[in-house]
Amino acid sequence: MIHAFFSTLQVAGYEIHLNRIEKVTEEGETVVGKIGISEVARGYYHAIGGKENIVEVDSCITRLRLTLKDASIVDEAACKRLGAAGLIKPNNKNVQIVVGTHAELIAEEIKKFK
Repeated sequence: MIHAFFSTLQVAGYEIHLNRIEKVTEEGETVVGKIGISEVARGYYHAIGGKENIVEVDSCITRLRLTLKDASIVDEAACKRLGAAGLIKPNNKNVQIVVGTHAELIAEEIKKFK
């Protein structure tokens, strides 16, 4: 049997919990923990161009999977300020944003704004 002797450990800019790992802001708090899922989702919504640019929003484990009208207008710096570990743009219509284990919750919130 394995027992956990810690609930949270901070390592190199990440906060490791028993069941998830989150990127930590400069202030030492996770962005989601600081402003909440809904506000983080609102930030991503605006960073990807809002209603006028969104075709489809989905999630896959740790990523937001987006189909957009124009992927070139995504504000990568804003996404990183919101806690994204990185962005993948396989073409000019699709973007994957690595957001961590909150991906599904963020995607569902973005769908509400659409």
